[in-house]
Amino acid sequence: MVTAQEYFDYAMYLLEKGNQEDAIVMLCRAIEQRGDYTEAYNNLGVIFREQGKLPEAEACFRKSIDLEPKRAAHYNNLALVFLDTNRYQEAVLCLQEALKFDPLLPEIYNSLGLVYEAQGKAKEAESAYAKAVRLKPEYFEAYYNWGTFLKSRNEDHKAEKYLQMALELMPNDPAIKFSLATLQLRAGRYETGWKLYDQVRLKRSFNRSKGIKRWNGEPVQGCRMLLFFDQGFGDTIQFVRYTEQLLAWGAKIVLWVQMPLQALLTNSYPEASVYCGKEIPPGDYDYACPLLSLPSILQTTMDTIPQRVPYIKPEKIIADKWRQHLQLMLPPMKKIGVVWAGNPQHSNDKNRSIPFLLFKQLFLLADVCWISLQVGERAGDFGKTSAALFDVSADLVDFSQTAGLIANLDLVITVDSAVAHLAGAMGKITWLLLPYSPDWRWLLHAKYSHWYPATRLFRQKKIGDWKAVIEEVKAELQQSKLLQQRL
Repeated sequence: MVTAQEYFDYAMYLLEKGNQEDAIVMLCRAIEQRGDYTEAYNNLGVIFREQGKLPEAEACFRKSIDLEPKRAAHYNNLALVFLDTNRYQEAVLCLQEALKFDPLLPEIYNSLGLVYEAQGKAKEAESAYAKAVRLKPEYFEAYYNWGTFLKSRNEDHKAEKYLQMALELMPNDPAIKFSLATLQLRAGRYETGWKLYDQVRLKRSFNRSKGIKRWNGEPVQGCRMLLFFDQGFGDTIQFVRYTEQLLAWGAKIVLWVQMPLQALLTNSYPEASVYCGKEIPPGDYDYACPLLSLPSILQTTMDTIPQRVPYIKPEKIIADKWRQHLQLMLPPMKKIGVVWAGNPQHSNDKNRSIPFLLFKQLFLLADVCWISLQVGERAGDFGKTSAALFDVSADLVDFSQTAGLIANLDLVITVDSAVAHLAGAMGKITWLLLPYSPDWRWLLHAKYSHWYPATRLFRQKKIGDWKAVIEEVKAELQQSKLLQQRL
């Protein structure tokens, strides 16, 4: 008969091999054999938490505590589930309980740092991270968390110090490299930032060009070349600009992009073949390259960003259709397109998007036609207000339609979203509203985008303070005399 210990040992072996599902089965069998097997419950909880099965993880950790109520590590694990479910006060209480049993366990202070950070308690978070690394000088996770915390507060110089310390301890960790790369890019240090960003991003991204030689800057005259997307819509729009340079060097370009961008990019790059299928477009290729690798390969610096804007062109027939529609439906006033929310699946959406009840304060300005460019699940937010917002979301079925509409507007006001890139790439006057800690491409202090010269940047002065940003935009609209003249 197989013992509980043997089931547990085999589960640990399976975990080392990355086989979580079979490990779960083995741990459950160990528990069936021995109902008080604390370590089996604890490891089962760890797996469930990694899989996002938080209720199951919580139940396992609570059982571990019931069986072994003076084990600090079990309280720490339960606190992390509370953190995952935004139950911050319960997490703090749980960690305080853990400290009663092991006040020198560094993992507790690292967890406290994460919880205090989530609560916006900056001093407490930094103190907790500092205590964690004092207790365990080789604690790379705490150095990483400390660095990313400081980065979120725009203390990039200090952040880089701790991220570098984390990298020295764990030189191949992709999360540390990614955070360092984006920090360097945000500082405009493109010479080092692109290389590191490209290195770690390629490991994270799905390889869409298996079997095709990756381009690394070789001559491309007469070569058939596949350029493909590997991140979001905005990234594709931002970096597709390099297509023009490769075409000028004599490359025969096939652009593999997301379906909603196909029509727009076909119109913008008639010399290229634009494709949006699920598999590699048919044919033989000399080279393939992700769009986001082009700045690294071409050694782009702040001074050599391709500046020909507009490089995205709406289809004339679509732009004309929208012009006629707006003339028919709206009075002859200035027209401003708005986006208040980005992709809800984005990891930083809670910071990038603005609550509509706050954003709608802009609509109190008279003599302006406000037009929603919002799509997706947040497009219906306007129904919560009586503000006059012209809604055409049902017609914005792809970026070609959105571009045609933007071509007829006087201004676009948007959060960090794909529309920000689209309007910027079209050369449309754009006001971009940014959170306190912005994405790397907008730098930390610039007033205008280096990638989109007609894009002005409005930044939070305090973490989470969108109200001040909205007030600033309202004041700028009034001072710009938008109603009487061009911006």
